[in-house]
Parts: sequence; structure tokens; C-alpha cells
Amino acid sequence: MTTTMIKMVDIAWLAGLLEGDGCFGIYRKYPIIKLGMTSEDTVIRAASLMGSKVWHRKNMRETELGGTRAINLMVALYPFLGRRRREKVAEIIGFWRNLPASRAPNGTRSMATCHPDRFVQGLGLCSDCYNTHRRRRRLMFKKERFNKRKEGRRMLA
Repeated sequence: MTTTMIKMVDIAWLAGLLEGDGCFGIYRKYPIIKLGMTSEDTVIRAASLMGSKVWHRKNMRETELGGTRAINLMVALYPFLGRRRREKVAEIIGFWRNLPASRAPNGTRSMATCHPDRFVQGLGLCSDCYNTHRRRRRLMFKKERFNKRKEGRRMLA
């Protein structure tokens, strides 16, 4: 999926739409943004701005965005939302930030402790630091095995 810049007018329009007909929430530890209404063209436009798909259920059209993409959109929409929605968005972002890296559900990406601008690869570390850690650990185990073999040969001799 390609990321495109959304115009400020479109962000304000989307904020107004979600303020009235949208839902900001958490579902199974996932931050989500939902929109459901009968106006098909409005939901299609909102889904294209959000980068999500449109579902048809009975006479309704629905779209949903979850995970990190939902958090990023919440941050962009925040200045255009009313007081009550701002409080809800702040609560969701706070919940998402406080998720431990090991318990973060699929679809959400936690930020690394070593480099806060990068996503977690493993052990709370970014990809580069995690790979460096793995290489050092592997080298350490190789040295230990080598030393054990060396000691075993000395005992036999």
C-alpha cells in the first residue's frame, strides 16, 4: 500500500464525518476507527482517505481502520475533533503506548526502546539492534562450545 499525503481540507472533512458518524475505540487491544452509514459515496470517499476497504452489510456501508494506521490517523484528526472525541482519542493512544512490546497484538507495532523512532523487531529492540544482539549471542555460544571441546580434548590427552 502506498502512502499519500492527505490535504488538510480532507482531514478536516474526515474529522467532521467521524465526529458525527464514526467510532474511535479499542477492540481486542487493537485501536480502531469505524464508520458506518447508508450513504455509499460518502463511505467510499472516507475509506479512500483512510486507506481501508468498504463492506456492505444490509443497507449499510462500513469501513474500518485498525492498528498503527488508526493511531496515525487519530493523531492527524486530533486538532479537528471536539472535546469529547479528543479525550477518547487521547485515552486510546495512551492505552496503545503502554502496551508492552511482548503483548502487543498483531497489527499494532510498538516503538523500540533503543531507537524510539523505529518499530520493535524483537526483545523491545529495533531491527538493527536486534540482529546485532543475535549475532553477538550466537558468537558467544560458538565460543563456549569451542572452549568445552578444547577442555574435553585436554582431559583425554
